[in-house]
Amino acid sequence: MIHKIGIIGLGVIGASLGMALRSCCPEIIVAGRDLDGEIVTRAIELGALDLPLDDQLLAECDLVIMATPLQAMAETIKQIKDHIKPGAIISDVGSVKSWVMQLLEENIPAAIHIIGGHPMAGSEKSGLQAADKFLLQNAAYILTPRPGTAEKPLQELTELLKTIGARVVIMNAREHDQAVARVSHLPHLMSAALVNNLAAKPEFLALAGGGLRDSTRTAASDPDLWQDILMLNRDAVIEELESMLQILIDVQLALQYKDGEMLHRYLQTACTTRKNVPSLRPCLEDARDLIAIIPDQPGVIGIIGTLLGHADINIQILQLLNVRDEDEGSIKITVPGEKAFAACELLKKQGFQSWLLEK
Repeated sequence: MIHKIGIIGLGVIGASLGMALRSCCPEIIVAGRDLDGEIVTRAIELGALDLPLDDQLLAECDLVIMATPLQAMAETIKQIKDHIKPGAIISDVGSVKSWVMQLLEENIPAAIHIIGGHPMAGSEKSGLQAADKFLLQNAAYILTPRPGTAEKPLQELTELLKTIGARVVIMNAREHDQAVARVSHLPHLMSAALVNNLAAKPEFLALAGGGLRDSTRTAASDPDLWQDILMLNRDAVIEELESMLQILIDVQLALQYKDGEMLHRYLQTACTTRKNVPSLRPCLEDARDLIAIIPDQPGVIGIIGTLLGHADINIQILQLLNVRDEDEGSIKITVPGEKAFAACELLKKQGFQSWLLEK
């Protein structure tokens, strides 16, 4: 059983893990360390840790999670490998798994269970201040156990992660790296490309709407972090870039030769596929979205939350879409499908212009 957990590195992922674990598993002791001692103190104050992680406590941990940047992992492993007890589990949260798993297998004693990990959640913001105990809820959490790993430790870690709301997916390291190159690493490069394409015409940024902001959110992420991720997974990323380049060439040719039929097929495929994305999150399969126009004034979102809460309608997602010049804005509210009509009617009765979006 997992009774004590050590988290090394208290950035957005490490601290969010700590918060979620302490919230959902209060019987488990969560300790942590960071290069900055003040961050450890602050993490305890924020509820991400029970106490600091020294070497003595590290030796008592049933699970050790490395949540450091990739470039720090080799040194981290060197510092901790002689302090981890036989039978414990060591994991990580790195975005590249083949390289990390090789590093662990070459340095960690055979009596320690190596189970790589990668939570598919994060933020363009970094550091403890961006941590969120709900960050991993409904997010895929990929585990890459060393071949031959016993069933018991893998099951224990899986159940622990499910307890904090994550969707556990088990695959080997190579499969992971190819998959995340397509769903994470390539999209990050596309986000950066869109922003860099605007560099020559920065005045066009004033015309940008929500679509561009959504498409380029990850471009604001830490360049040092992403340089390491992309370089360490470069073979898989290059393969995905080649595929993307061919797609863009095909679109260019369709426009050049006025092939509207091909262009429509391309756009229709994207439209259909995108509409199916929410179904990958089980808790939102039957959810509905509604739009509400609200005045731009303090407390209005709280009023809406209270209205829906009193009607026993849970807000699953709330997103601020836009604030207009006439001192009003629009929000998108995701609620359980069976209560969507009631939520919309309730807001209308309270004077908020509201409507349901098509599924």
